[in-house]
Amino acid sequence: MLLEHWAEDILEISDDGRNDYIEDNDSEGNQVRRVDHDHISRSKLRVDSRKWLLSKLAARKYGDKVAVGGDPDAPPVQVKGVIELVRPG
Repeated sequence: MLLEHWAEDILEISDDGRNDYIEDNDSEGNQVRRVDHDHISRSKLRVDSRKWLLSKLAARKYGDKVAVGGDPDAPPVQVKGVIELVRPG
């Protein structure tokens, strides 16, 4: 199915670092290796686009999980009273 293919694409794109660096020449003609920020940004966009699509088209499987009822390890905070802070002025 297409959604599972997109999920697999996310892993492949994330794991593929082949074009993250470019061999180039500096001002003195020496060969240097530099980070290709454009390629990395494009890969991040490709991953983020697929994640967003998956979270909207298959929210139950790929969407954010919302815990209703609270977490036993982090119970809800209860406010017992309100203290008013007054700045001298």
